[in-house]
Amino acid sequence: MIDHRRQSTTIARRTAKCLSAAVGALALGLISATPTLAQENYDLSVTHPETYNKIYEDAGVWVWESYFPPGTKGRRHSHLKAYSVYIVEGGSFRITAEDGSVRNFDLEARKFFESKPWRNHWAWNTDSEKPARIIIIQPK
Repeated sequence: MIDHRRQSTTIARRTAKCLSAAVGALALGLISATPTLAQENYDLSVTHPETYNKIYEDAGVWVWESYFPPGTKGRRHSHLKAYSVYIVEGGSFRITAEDGSVRNFDLEARKFFESKPWRNHWAWNTDSEKPARIIIIQPK
């Protein structure tokens, strides 16, 4: 039979030790109290619902549909793992990295490509007439 009181006490002690270690690390400046986007993997449909819609999720992967009307500029985000992209509707895109570097792309419909991890960047549909719609498949 499981002794739930003993199990709860053990869990409480472990939690207190973890919290104590975290507070100590914060005090020493070893960790940040406010993680940047680049420090954690996250669901883009939660952090950027205006441009990302989750269409599938399981224990190992997220799949989002991303829609950018003409001229729409997305918010800063990161892809911490390599990911795949399928272009449903193309357009002209500009990606600006946090360091200020810029890459321009012409997205062609019905094309597929893979990308390496990309931290802290913004996406902008620079096309004034055509929306862009892409499917992003990213491991967790």
